[in-house]
Amino acid sequence: MKRSDPSQPTIFMVAIEDYYDKLSEAHVRTGHGGRDKMMFYSKDKWKISKTACQMFVSFCKTCDRIRAAPKTGVVIKPIVSDGFNMRGQVDLIDLQSCPDGDYKWLLNYQDHATKFLHLRPLKSKHPINILQSDNGREFVAAVIHELVSLWPNTRIVHGRPRHPQSQGSVERANADVENMLRAWMLDHNSTNWSEGCYEVQWQKNTSLHRVIKRTPYEAVLGPIRCGLQTTSLPDEILNTLHTEEQLTNTINEYNSNLQLKSVYETEPTISEACREVAVEASSSEESAVNAIQNSNRANCSICQMHIDDDFGKPSTSDEQNLVCSLCARGKRLKEVQNDCFKRQIIAAEKMVTFSEATFPALNIGDSISLAVPTVDRGPLDFSNILGVITDLKNNVYQISTKHGIIKGWFPRTDIQRVETTVLLVNDVPTGEYLSLREAASLQSLSGGQGYKKCNCKVSEQQCRTRRCACFKSNILCNSRCHMSSSCCNK
Repeated sequence: MKRSDPSQPTIFMVAIEDYYDKLSEAHVRTGHGGRDKMMFYSKDKWKISKTACQMFVSFCKTCDRIRAAPKTGVVIKPIVSDGFNMRGQVDLIDLQSCPDGDYKWLLNYQDHATKFLHLRPLKSKHPINILQSDNGREFVAAVIHELVSLWPNTRIVHGRPRHPQSQGSVERANADVENMLRAWMLDHNSTNWSEGCYEVQWQKNTSLHRVIKRTPYEAVLGPIRCGLQTTSLPDEILNTLHTEEQLTNTINEYNSNLQLKSVYETEPTISEACREVAVEASSSEESAVNAIQNSNRANCSICQMHIDDDFGKPSTSDEQNLVCSLCARGKRLKEVQNDCFKRQIIAAEKMVTFSEATFPALNIGDSISLAVPTVDRGPLDFSNILGVITDLKNNVYQISTKHGIIKGWFPRTDIQRVETTVLLVNDVPTGEYLSLREAASLQSLSGGQGYKKCNCKVSEQQCRTRRCACFKSNILCNSRCHMSSSCCNK
């Protein structure tokens, strides 16, 4: 395609017979990514339509096997991090059911601001191999406190397992890593996931992220420059290269041909203007370089280091504001990370807006219905119980019924407003506390959950006294209680 600017990459038109190969390459190299990731991968190489990418993804059998079911729920308080290494999240992926030799766990560390992640296979989850944990205090050990002593400003934050408010980002990354790892194993016909995790790490870090609108690699290290696949050279030329000399000659010849082609394609008046601008730019650059070479005090205005060939050419021709290439690169990365922070704020505002629209705020005294998990209710019970809000703290609610106050605090996603007046706050019994299962049983027509089991030890009076939970509830013991044959309550 014709380039509007000579600095832009050359984009090739894809023939119909080559469409499948190009789409397959983009799909596999992004870890079986979706439409947007495929478009981002091929935007600087080929001209491929969005419809073709969408159709290719819809017919991929591997994607059909790893596609997750739609989920409900929103993030009420999204976490926003400003800057690289300001906040990191760690989680373990349990792969004990499919070990790769001695490796049974996969450690996933993600920088929250740039979404850059590291994957490492582990032989065990012993604390000596773990830096930090996301859930509870399972992996906290002496090594954590040693890290805190080395970095006094570090703080350990424990979140609830798979809880969106605290670990949503790394949990989402876990799902992507698992899906990409399954696809890698299927594509390579291998079960060595301890080796494939490094390629999955590269695919994940070099794929477009939905929130920061760029790849995590670009947010941390700058533009991707790794291997010949990042160049615009056609595959026909790349396959004929065998030595470094051939590569250098081919790149020089290819670039010269592109420059001549761009000159011939441009109108005469524009080409003359471009030549004048190029001459002026080259002369100003030569004058800046000559000024630096002739001056003994040509130092970077930021790091105060002497600018020479070791530090690269200056990024400006102004001798008062000379900046070496290293400082210029650091400045560009800082601007990119600031842009990532701004995009996180935009995404957080969208999530909060969606949350407020989907789950409007409730007040004390509102009648509500509270969702009851299946383990806390019987098979014929309703999935919700009715109650009233009696207190509100930190966006969690205290729920009460006519039988008393339910223990614990409940998030907004478990509560729905009802139009009918179920109960008044003044009618709630004070000082009466009961569990959610007890509250569901009191509102049940079939007796509630009803599941009982005992842990009685083997004895002559086993399960014959009211110490046995089953005997006390007037039900028979079952196989989940114990395997003792001396039980008298079967």
